[in-house]
Amino acid sequence: MAKSVLRTIGEGTLWTTGSTIILKVVGLATIFLVLHKLSVYEYGLVQLVLSILPILSIFLLPGVGNVVVADMSVARGRGDLGEVRMIFSNYFRLQMVLGFFAWAIVFFGADLIARYYSEQSSILIKIVSFSFLVSPFRGSIQIALRVYLKFFQQSVYTVVEEVLKLGFLVVFFFVLHISVAGVLFATVFAEALTVAVMSFSFFKVYTTFSKAPIQERKPFWSVLYFHTKWGLFTSYLNSFGQNLRLWIVKFMLGTEAAGLFSVASGLLSHTTSLIPISSILAPIIPQYVEQKERFYRLIVKGVKYQLLSSIAVGIAAFSIFPIIIIFLFPNYAESMSLFQKMVFALIPMSFGSLTSAFFALKAQKDLFYATLFRTLLMVVILPPFIFLFGLPGVAYELVLTLSLFVLERIRVLRRLLPGIKMDVRSFFFVDDEDRFLLQRIQHSLKLSRK
Repeated sequence: MAKSVLRTIGEGTLWTTGSTIILKVVGLATIFLVLHKLSVYEYGLVQLVLSILPILSIFLLPGVGNVVVADMSVARGRGDLGEVRMIFSNYFRLQMVLGFFAWAIVFFGADLIARYYSEQSSILIKIVSFSFLVSPFRGSIQIALRVYLKFFQQSVYTVVEEVLKLGFLVVFFFVLHISVAGVLFATVFAEALTVAVMSFSFFKVYTTFSKAPIQERKPFWSVLYFHTKWGLFTSYLNSFGQNLRLWIVKFMLGTEAAGLFSVASGLLSHTTSLIPISSILAPIIPQYVEQKERFYRLIVKGVKYQLLSSIAVGIAAFSIFPIIIIFLFPNYAESMSLFQKMVFALIPMSFGSLTSAFFALKAQKDLFYATLFRTLLMVVILPPFIFLFGLPGVAYELVLTLSLFVLERIRVLRRLLPGIKMDVRSFFFVDDEDRFLLQRIQHSLKLSRK
């Protein structure tokens, strides 16, 4: 079983990293087009409009997805496919109902925006509102692929969506000559068409549990009971906090500063996507929640390898990305010093496996309070840091807030799992399991050369 887990993680890392490299190439072309066609102000406007989606995603009950992945993974680990089917079906039905209401509220509510701001803002919000209609299908496909550890198909999904987005951008920019609205149209169209393209892969997974007998049927809203509400609160608080940071920058420093911050945070996001270990472990960790020793090892080793990888990738990104951006997009050169400061946030961000442990333990309430602690820290620290340091203050606040958030999660997790050992030594020193892993990697490399 240990070898099976190791092989699964290795395959996930291989496919995810491979797709990420492709995405970087496609993403670079996308960024080049967008930054070439839009001014700093227009880019900031697009990012502000797009930030409305996660803020208003409260209608879709953010956080349900993470809970569903954890619960389906636990049920699959027990071999209860009927439970897997029931959880998935209830999730899809709930998302369909909520997605329609979310679209209606945002689409028709956009007319109110025009009364207070501009007609353009209303139109842009109406465009992105259609993403709510696509979201139930998009989310369901991705959840099924995650639970069944279909890393190749997950990688294909992200690549297809990004390639389609690039294609639509070309059409809107150079054929239809639509700039700001074109970015939003391309985003929504790419999401919808990718769902159609990936339906075949989804149904291959779905048929493995679609006819499994359900022992106890529950209404679709049952997914909201018990610990799920805390998962919802946590996810929304996450999205709210991330987008609140952007809006605080906008109100204190202006729309152009928001655009510069968006470029820097976008590059940071691209950098973290090169280190997929935490996301790969998310559906694996819950399957071993009843095997304590292995459960502990997966959490600690996940953090360890994510941390070491983050340091290596962060050093490379610190040096390479600024050269590329300054050469290709000199108008955005000012954002690179901010990015280089934000890179240090990769260290606390590498503790993502801790979040998967909270979901596996059904300890979303504890995670919510830890996330609330982080959000309050950001609200308290960010304004004075911007006042004292200007735009670089955003980077200083980000690193400090995330570091304190890590310490809080470790404190709570030690209380929930008294037997787990997490200290500096466990993250930076090589032990017997690390040596075994290195030997397997060396053995695989030797075989590949023959």
